[in-house]
Amino acid sequence: MDNDAFMIKFLRPCKYYAKSAFELIQRYYRFRSKHPDLCDELFPASVTHVYAEGLVHFLPLRDQHNSRILVLECGSEYNLNFY
Repeated sequence: MDNDAFMIKFLRPCKYYAKSAFELIQRYYRFRSKHPDLCDELFPASVTHVYAEGLVHFLPLRDQHNSRILVLECGSEYNLNFY
């Protein structure tokens, strides 16, 4: 991934405010350094089970801004023995 695409991941949710994007980047790297077990080896292929179990899915329709809506199923549907 090039630098521009990486930076846009932080600028876009902060409405392109540099200070807010910088704070988001700091929080991102702080989280990654505190929780390497959650961040290392995290690829789509390594979490296919959450889609297969129906824990994560997208609604068929988009919102008024044409954004996809992600639904996370938590609670009794979550198989604690698997994890």
